[in-house]
Amino acid sequence: MKGDREPVSVTTLASLERCSQQVLFDAKYGERRGQRWKERAAEGRAVHDRLYRQVTATKPEGRKARPMIWILGLLALAVLAFVLLGGARASDTDALLPKELSGATLHQSEKSVVRTKPVHVRGRPDEVWVKDGRRYIVETKSRKAHVFASDRMQLAAYAYMLRGTDGPPLAAHAYMRFTGGEELAFRKIKLPPDDVVVEAHRRYQRMKRGREKPSFASQVSVCKSCGHRERCSGCLLG
Repeated sequence: MKGDREPVSVTTLASLERCSQQVLFDAKYGERRGQRWKERAAEGRAVHDRLYRQVTATKPEGRKARPMIWILGLLALAVLAFVLLGGARASDTDALLPKELSGATLHQSEKSVVRTKPVHVRGRPDEVWVKDGRRYIVETKSRKAHVFASDRMQLAAYAYMLRGTDGPPLAAHAYMRFTGGEELAFRKIKLPPDDVVVEAHRRYQRMKRGREKPSFASQVSVCKSCGHRERCSGCLLG
């Protein structure tokens, strides 16, 4: 199908679930967002940066072959760090994971992934963990524990990309990690088949070409964060 080769980001596919008209306006006029949205986005990036440092500090994503002298030096540093930090363990990251993934190994974090067929999608999953021979996606949100349709599409798109890469098979479900409450909360989400992402990609292409009408936001909060109110006939703010 024409347009299948056009790269579309995971963020765009997820945003279609909130307001596809906003996505089209962003593509045509440039992204416009209010101050509150920008503040929340900055908060989210800070949370992701902190968690990235935590999970990669104690569970590296993999080991490359090194000369023996390097290995001995790293072992000495590890022993010193163990003493100075009071015995920090790789299992410390279990506090950042749901119980099912206790003892899991970090497979990748914030690593760009691309899949080009049957449709071209690109993105960067927050974390992918491996346990008992399966990969698990863990995505972080800096808000209270509520799962939206856009979250499900985001996970579906990550799953679509990862199924096209080498590595252990992908688990049938993923996890959302929420940091906006008094303590971490997790939600287990079943991953849909690739067809869901393929259809979302193609629906976006049809809307861009005027062959399908876009949908509008169903929540006022989406309209409040949008900078295209003056040109949108479906704005809930009037």
